[in-house]
Amino acid sequence: MSWVLLVCTVLITSVQAQGLKPDAADLRWMQTALDRWEDVCRRHLRLPVEPLAWVIFYDEHYAWHVSAEKALLPAHEPAAVTLNFAGRPRELLRVTHRQGLWVPGRNEALPIKVDLSAMPYADNQKSFCIIPLPSIFHKLDGLGAAAEMGELFLGIALHELTHTRQLSFVMGEIKRLSKRYPVPEQLDDNLLEDTFAKNKAYAGQFFREMELLGNAYMAETPAQGKRDLARALQMIQQRRARYFVGKRKVYAPLEEIFLTLEGAAMWAHFQMARDHAPAGEDVPTTLNKLAAKTNAWSQVEGLSLFLLIDRLVPDWQIRYFAPNPPSPFAVLRSTLQKPIRKISATKPLKQKRKQ
Repeated sequence: MSWVLLVCTVLITSVQAQGLKPDAADLRWMQTALDRWEDVCRRHLRLPVEPLAWVIFYDEHYAWHVSAEKALLPAHEPAAVTLNFAGRPRELLRVTHRQGLWVPGRNEALPIKVDLSAMPYADNQKSFCIIPLPSIFHKLDGLGAAAEMGELFLGIALHELTHTRQLSFVMGEIKRLSKRYPVPEQLDDNLLEDTFAKNKAYAGQFFREMELLGNAYMAETPAQGKRDLARALQMIQQRRARYFVGKRKVYAPLEEIFLTLEGAAMWAHFQMARDHAPAGEDVPTTLNKLAAKTNAWSQVEGLSLFLLIDRLVPDWQIRYFAPNPPSPFAVLRSTLQKPIRKISATKPLKQKRKQ
């Protein structure tokens, strides 16, 4: 290669590197997601902000990796810009989609679709999170205006980032369970809903439990709150004793695991929603907006449980973001001797029934 051609090649490569960056709106949204995650960690979850999990933002053509393990990445290019987290610049690396969305620890790429998920890798010891960018999720219909969609997806992103602080413990719990019980092969947080949604007796009792938990949180008086919570816990205990028997005995600990996983993440989402709610919006309105975005039993019941835990159990985060987190039912049962603080809101959280 001649010196002239070599110099031209170097110059072209340099120019390309300097211009390699996401769309400006996508870049701002990525930074907002990291800013809000740092804020939620510090003020609400009370967790150290480091380490930042491997985050994969993506659109239809590229994935932008933050806090990536470079040694595991396929072919990639450094962006000309960085993101900031916890006061430090974070390198942004671009991976071009080949057969789909490349993620660590998987033999096959994921389909390019709008999905937010946290997943384990490195033998379940580490977690990563995939988050679609506005340039792809704004193409969806029926989710409101652009600003409303941006807030919704920021909230779900924080939900999934919360899971990155839980998954190693959860996977360890499930592994230990599998040594004692036959754990279902297809296992996720919708296990109970998928199993019992068409059982009218079970579903009816579940929705009654939900109503009582909502009433306990929104109670006008401490005495009424305690009565509703005690009744809800009694019904929960009866349901579990009736339905979680025989081959389904493992459903009892699995229910507690998934309610802990989803409840804490939904609680973090709720805190962000309150922080960024329209001026004058009350708690029931924020809660019902959040509930309207999901039909998942584990998410809405988990949120109800953790709203009560947050009110009744000081520093609960220390116990729930560590190995062997306690059963949310047992923790709430231990608080029945304590009064529930009165709050001004009066309407309970509503759970939508699936048609």
